[in-house]
Amino acid sequence: MGAISLKLKGLLLILLLSSNWVFANPVCTPAKDKIIIYQPWASHANLTSAQLNSIGKTLNNSGYTHLLLQWNRYGEHSYTSDHQSYWIHDISNKKNKIIEGLYADPQFFSALKLSDAELDSYLSKLRKKSFDEAKYLSLRTTHRIRGWYLPEEIDDLNWRSETRQRILSNHFKILVSALRKLHPDTPVYASTFFGGHTTPQDYANFLNKIHLETGIIWMVQDGQGVFRSPRPNTLRYLSAVNKTLPSNAWLGLLENFTELNQTSENRFCPASTTEIKERQKLWCAATGREPDVYFSLNQLNNQLLGHQNSKCTTRRGHIAPN
Repeated sequence: MGAISLKLKGLLLILLLSSNWVFANPVCTPAKDKIIIYQPWASHANLTSAQLNSIGKTLNNSGYTHLLLQWNRYGEHSYTSDHQSYWIHDISNKKNKIIEGLYADPQFFSALKLSDAELDSYLSKLRKKSFDEAKYLSLRTTHRIRGWYLPEEIDDLNWRSETRQRILSNHFKILVSALRKLHPDTPVYASTFFGGHTTPQDYANFLNKIHLETGIIWMVQDGQGVFRSPRPNTLRYLSAVNKTLPSNAWLGLLENFTELNQTSENRFCPASTTEIKERQKLWCAATGREPDVYFSLNQLNNQLLGHQNSKCTTRRGHIAPN
């Protein structure tokens, strides 16, 4: 009896250690593609050919298959107009597949404070600008467009009512349909994030509903780089998304930056290697999948593409090597 008891204790200990090891080192389904988002700024037009080549090498050495441009037009500024060189696509070093971001309105989040009727009218104008950009890019680019990205980011705060969800569904449905007529087999993406304003299941149900009605493919942000207090239970939100949405309806987006507790625009620092590994483990534990998308190239090549902040370099162990 004593021997059996010892054996049982030994077995229980092995099971306990194994379960802890699995959580600490979860087994993940590898991402089919590895996408990195690039946020274009006007200052990047001054990059030299040597610097662009350096960025391209970083992309290739890090195993990225796709470069997603967060926008091609930001407000009144176009990054692909005839009076500019087409430098923006040279960053890909000709080897990465391109997902084209469309029109980004700097006032998008302010517009969410409008009445429902006013918001519906605003989105109609936004659609036209994005579709005009898509038509222009279709004529302008020489490479195959592997996807469209809609720069408006969808949260769990401003779209909770049935009316708002109907407005959003209509917005995406019209634009996705128009883009498919332009390029029939090209996927259309939009990103989304949660701030704890709905339950994880309600958030997942909302994303699934919009996907089924419109065909939009979500890029679900993990929120791990954003400074928040308190922070939502990320594990529960990502788990709910994974259990609710079909696997082809969404991609996981890992934030490779860390926001400092300050108000300046250069408060975003590159995440450290340790931070990125911890976030990858979180994705695996929550979904059993590796993240597909990383935000952003600006942090991956912070010296050439990011805002400089001395606090990023003085905070111990913070900078991830380029």
